[in-house]
Amino acid sequence: MSWRYQKAESGAPRVLLVTQRGLQPAASRGLRFEFEDQVQELDVADLAGPDGPVIASPLMRRAARAADRAVPGLTSLLARDRPPLAARYELVFVALEALSDLLVLQPIDWLLRLAPASICFVDEVWRKGLRDRGGELRLLRPFDRVLLGTAGSVEELQELSGRPCGYLPPSVDAAALCPYPLAPARAIDVYSMGRRSPQTHGALLELAERRLWFYLYDTLAANRVQNHREHRRQLGNLLRRTRYFLAYPGKADAAVETGGQSEIGFRYFEGAAAGALLVGEPPANPWFERLFGWPDAIVPLAWGSTAVEEALAPLEADPARVERARRANVAGALLHHDHVYRWAEILSAVGLPETAAMERRRRELRRLAALACSGDGMPGPGARPS
Repeated sequence: MSWRYQKAESGAPRVLLVTQRGLQPAASRGLRFEFEDQVQELDVADLAGPDGPVIASPLMRRAARAADRAVPGLTSLLARDRPPLAARYELVFVALEALSDLLVLQPIDWLLRLAPASICFVDEVWRKGLRDRGGELRLLRPFDRVLLGTAGSVEELQELSGRPCGYLPPSVDAAALCPYPLAPARAIDVYSMGRRSPQTHGALLELAERRLWFYLYDTLAANRVQNHREHRRQLGNLLRRTRYFLAYPGKADAAVETGGQSEIGFRYFEGAAAGALLVGEPPANPWFERLFGWPDAIVPLAWGSTAVEEALAPLEADPARVERARRANVAGALLHHDHVYRWAEILSAVGLPETAAMERRRRELRRLAALACSGDGMPGPGARPS
């Protein structure tokens, strides 16, 4: 087992990012790795993470944690090929997809002791079965604060873990996804990425064949990526060329896992930032209206519906409405859903000041948002009409 390490480009680092990119190079985690990359541009941050479990044996992990409580710092000796970390940081930030990811990072206390403040962010925590996960919940105790990407689990996790918890919505590199000022032709009529309803998929296949539309959908289930930056760049290229993008609550077809809990997934943020029109269902979640509270943020199409043509007909007949909705999506993402805004929330939670790079980023986002709202950056020659 070795450690990946990226040193801050300049200055004494104040943040240590503990990453899982060496352990889980999955496409579904690419957005989180992108966030870490963005933080390194916005702040002075080192990034480190193991390429394998720190200790493979669960029994040895428990023994190591007990030993570390008796002799603080002892477990740092177990991290072979340790990276040349700074002696002190102001914040240690650990990003995970699921609570179970904490297991392979154990023992982690020696890393958390490198800073006076520590935050654990977990993308997915479902209320269902949470009370039965006492072992994983105990691993949260060393953290000063826990942030979740699932709003409906915050209160219960706080009660069970005893740690202050909060909701951190997804975010994107909104500037990279922005289609302006040189908007490409939207040659992809409908894009369905990841999970899909078989009924709606069948209806879209029929519609695409009849109207000669380009319907893009996944045909492979492999989740590993060789390079998360290339994956994110390719996804952005596709989304900027998409007219309608299907978006449904996270794991909409996995009620056995979620218990019916309705959460805001990545698709809404990615599609909107690229100027695609979202087609699907808003989550039964009060946060959606707060985050996407502009007209035509989503075109209603129930999960499992076959009435695709009927849902899209009013938009197909009104190109001006489509253009307004497209630009509202882009501007909304630039002004509210870029990674810089989420990093600002994290810094605020631990009382750290923002950086000059963050203000420069905000200025550029405001410039692009003004461009989106102005009507400039219209599609060039060869662009398909909306």
